[in-house]
Amino acid sequence: MDKSAKKLLQKQYNERRVKGGVYAIENLDNRKLLLLCTTDMPGSLNRFEFAVQAGGCVHPKLMAEWSKGRFAIKVVEELEKKQDQTDREFEQEIQALYEITRESYPPSQLY
Repeated sequence: MDKSAKKLLQKQYNERRVKGGVYAIENLDNRKLLLLCTTDMPGSLNRFEFAVQAGGCVHPKLMAEWSKGRFAIKVVEELEKKQDQTDREFEQEIQALYEITRESYPPSQLY
């Protein structure tokens, strides 16, 4: 790969839209949710799909029910990282969103 192509790829990577937020893994049998947050929403969705296809569990809290149940993933809240925002600021914003979102669910509905 020549230098100009490498620089172009690097520029495109640095200018990509970074999306994070809160997502839920739902047990379709009992409707309980595992709420999680991430600074890489596409990556988290891909990991879930890979785990389903490979037959592996995506989170230790779900281990006991994973093989017996049916699970789905859904995006609850999504944020796009601002250009002037540091990674740490973005992570803190997502964590605050997670805390607010978690409070809106009754504890009996959550893992």
